[in-house]
Amino acid sequence: MKLTYSLMKRMVMAMTKKELVADMKQSVNGSSFIIQADLMKYLGVGSHHTVEKYLDGLERINGRYYFIPDIAESMLRLGGVK
Repeated sequence: MKLTYSLMKRMVMAMTKKELVADMKQSVNGSSFIIQADLMKYLGVGSHHTVEKYLDGLERINGRYYFIPDIAESMLRLGGVK
């Protein structure tokens, strides 16, 4: 079954921050950092515009690496959950 963005978003919003961080880290082989393309892949979207709202205002390392706990907090805050 292929996950749609809508279904993935509902699944993400049902997670706690700790669960979301662990799941995202697993998707990037245990790293604490993720690039925009990997976040797009994690969420199952093909457009960078879809994930920009989660990354807006977050600090980047070397211009492209985002700290996963920061993204998880942003995703949950924008989703209005936990």
